[in-house]
Amino acid sequence: MRVSRVERLNEPQHVYDITVANNHNFYIQPKNSRQAVCVSNCHVLRDASEKALLIATENPSPDTVWILCTTNPEKIGKPLMTRCLHIALKPIAHEPMMARLKEIAKAEGLKPTKSLGGALNSIVAMANGSLRDAVSKLEFLILSSSNGKVDPAVLTEVSGGDDADLDEVSVKLVAAIIKWDVTSAITLIRKANNARAIISKSRWLIDYLIGYKTKTAKFTPYSGRLYHTLEKKENLKTPLLLLVMIQKLLVDVELNLNSASFDETLVLYSTIGNFIAEHRP
Repeated sequence: MRVSRVERLNEPQHVYDITVANNHNFYIQPKNSRQAVCVSNCHVLRDASEKALLIATENPSPDTVWILCTTNPEKIGKPLMTRCLHIALKPIAHEPMMARLKEIAKAEGLKPTKSLGGALNSIVAMANGSLRDAVSKLEFLILSSSNGKVDPAVLTEVSGGDDADLDEVSVKLVAAIIKWDVTSAITLIRKANNARAIISKSRWLIDYLIGYKTKTAKFTPYSGRLYHTLEKKENLKTPLLLLVMIQKLLVDVELNLNSASFDETLVLYSTIGNFIAEHRP
């Protein structure tokens, strides 16, 4: 499907007798006769809106395609999730994200110094492939700049929060699996209570570690730096084959979450616990 036009909805529109929020939705007009309705950030839909979409997506017009976009699929109700074909977009690579941040920094009047280059590299690493997160951190850096010069130290103020907490959880979880520590693994998962986010963070970390082991990693993400610190502190051995096995495990768990009706935290910790029980030396 080739897109010829994307139009933002400035006013609420009625689609299948549903009032669609006016700030996150677009009509996409393909070159053929079919029309797509793109709903961005659909994880923030209220219960009534989400229930209304169930009817629209269950029996759509033959001339309409629904595209539901989200960065937090774990927050979408299962009935709506089961009506969708799931397409996971790859995290943005280091080079294009770095290039985009440089464009923004230049447009905002920041001077291209060595300090700025280091700060942008740190932002990309902390963003873990999310351009939105990277731009938010850059915005903080811009606001704290003086006469076009930046202070990289301010980045420590934007590296915290829930996202950083989940990075730490994913690092400790991967380490717990490698150490065959089922108690720590289950405790981390149950306390975080955010199965899909943990899986996403852990898969991103393991992908980096596999790249690090095979010398194909192009940059070190924030979680990678945390892991190397923990690895050194605990003298942890990280076998490449085990990393591949854990990655396959997490892929399978994510696929199961998309089709299962069980509690997601339960599915994750029971699957990892079983993996440890089956493979522990």
